[in-house]
Amino acid sequence: MQSLSELLGKSTQQDASISNLTEVERVQYFVNVDNARQGHLNQKDFDCKVCLNKGWIAVVQQHNDIVTQATKICGCMEVRKMIQNARLSGMGELLDHRLENFKVTETWQGIVLEGARNYLEHQGDSWFAILGQSGAGKTMICSAIANKLLKRYKKVKYMAWTEFTEKLKRMKFDVDRDEYFDEFSKVEVLYIDDFLKGSVVDDSGKLKVNPTDVKYAFQLINERYNKRLVTIISSEFMIDEIRDYVDEAVAGRINERCKEFCLQIKKDGNKNYRFKQEIIL
Repeated sequence: MQSLSELLGKSTQQDASISNLTEVERVQYFVNVDNARQGHLNQKDFDCKVCLNKGWIAVVQQHNDIVTQATKICGCMEVRKMIQNARLSGMGELLDHRLENFKVTETWQGIVLEGARNYLEHQGDSWFAILGQSGAGKTMICSAIANKLLKRYKKVKYMAWTEFTEKLKRMKFDVDRDEYFDEFSKVEVLYIDDFLKGSVVDDSGKLKVNPTDVKYAFQLINERYNKRLVTIISSEFMIDEIRDYVDEAVAGRINERCKEFCLQIKKDGNKNYRFKQEIIL
């Protein structure tokens, strides 16, 4: 253990070295000290390497000849807020999905996983869609991508399609309707889960669409298409089905923005992992 005189000696040397600094260097020194401190915000949901989980960052502020230390809110606070809102909305389980947890036992699953990884590596402003067979892990893959983008400080919002359309219908004469729509149409990254679920139904062997839902789909997809806002989509409907039975413009915009990142899983009950563990007595 160091003696008191040794500690005081170090303190005196440090004070002397600080006193030799310029005003800007001195303020920068204390800024660096504060930024090196470890914070106590929740690391499980988000471990911020920028502010070290404090929620703020110290900066040097200079105005004319006056140099002071100031703080600014770290970008992770917006991410933490979105994670909290997502948990409150009931999608807590989706926030735990990771690509590393996607099980690959068949060739098609490996192709899906590789496509998701390539998207995260070369994303840019491209969209990502995974369409087709129910129970094939579409939601898990899309959630994992959304979570990864969230950790990259992107503003990500989750949408359950049926909940979105039903609420818009209830808000038909509500003054806040446009504001609610804009929450999804203007957010930096939107994940639409089960796109067109409930909007297209099987009527005696023929697919029948809800015209109101089609209008919502076009308005949402078109606005995000025009603004080049990243959109992640999972749906049981293939691109050809969306084109033939829903709206050609909607299908075309999704296909164009996704490019090679539109993965379609051929409908085959054997690919439904939800029934892999069933026990029949």
